[in-house]
Amino acid sequence: MKTWDITVNGINYHIGYTWRKVYINDEVYKFSNLKSVNKGYLFYEHYLPIPGAEVMLTTGFTSMELIVDGKNAKTGREYHLRGELPKWSWIFIAIHLINLMNGLIGGLFCAIGVYMTIYISSSKKLSIYAKIFINLSILIVCYVSMFYFVFFFVNFIINFINGI
Repeated sequence: MKTWDITVNGINYHIGYTWRKVYINDEVYKFSNLKSVNKGYLFYEHYLPIPGAEVMLTTGFTSMELIVDGKNAKTGREYHLRGELPKWSWIFIAIHLINLMNGLIGGLFCAIGVYMTIYISSSKKLSIYAKIFINLSILIVCYVSMFYFVFFFVNFIINFINGI
């Protein structure tokens, strides 16, 4: 269980998180009962019922952060809300989804590419030109890496069969 200890208006709060549940000072809250905002398929902001401050638990594909009054409770850095997913990013997602036809390895590169596209495209820190350039770079790297990997895998299999 991931836990945080915070103080709001002189009151200590012990916040814990497990699968689909949040514990605040031993009270259990289900995510379905909390006010939640979907910020693009993989990113959610769950608002916690703590009076005197805006406290939210942000969830991502691999991360979970506690935000108190706009700052990360662990690092103290300013939290930037994720923006909505722009319509142009669906072009990159669709091109990544073509990689699913390449089997398991293609599916792996597809998942990585789609996640990175969603993460970069919904960022409010980057300009639109930077987002498009980074997404195009990710697309190229995913496809080149996949073909490079498949080429060497097939070459290995052919050499292995010829060696038998």
